[in-house]
Amino acid sequence: MRTFDDLRLFVDEFADLDLDENDRDARINEGYAELCIRSEWSLARKEFGPVAQGVELYALGDDVARIRSVRRNGRLLQEISEDTRDAIVSGQAVVTPTDGCYYISSDENAVRQLGLYPAPQRDDTISARIVRRPSPMLDATDVPDVPYEFRGAIAAYAASKVYAYSEDDPQLADRANEEFEVGVRRLAQARRKFNRSGPFLIKQM
Repeated sequence: MRTFDDLRLFVDEFADLDLDENDRDARINEGYAELCIRSEWSLARKEFGPVAQGVELYALGDDVARIRSVRRNGRLLQEISEDTRDAIVSGQAVVTPTDGCYYISSDENAVRQLGLYPAPQRDDTISARIVRRPSPMLDATDVPDVPYEFRGAIAAYAASKVYAYSEDDPQLADRANEEFEVGVRRLAQARRKFNRSGPFLIKQM
């Protein structure tokens, strides 16, 4: 299975069901994202900038599935909750670490934001190590960014979801789901073995 279209054909044959094409494609892309995120195969470094002096919140973007760490001018920041940040500001919590903290917030439209406390200075550089959410496959010739031998796990995920809603035999869904879980574990092991630290550099402007 080299392309998105190959995955479609495989799922059609694997599930042996009359699938809605849009639902099938959505399940394949969902499996692709889950595989990359849970195995942390899609590690990346994201730069936020240019930062504005005194501005504490920066949009994360849809490509960020999870944050592993944040650095300000190369120094590692401590992760805190937004409630802890509020307690620090109000003087009800312990003193902020010397290099600062970061937290995840959401605005009124549920857009996730990276919060930095204290707020950056004009010449600060901010970068984060993230688990990147892969872009959905849209064209038939699109190729998932995982090694060839792990692409079957994407199809297994899609099939497990289809079976869960379409079959009376839960064992079919369980077997397909287990194949996906094995793929997640093996891909995570492959990442650690080759010390894959993320080939992506994303610049937030």
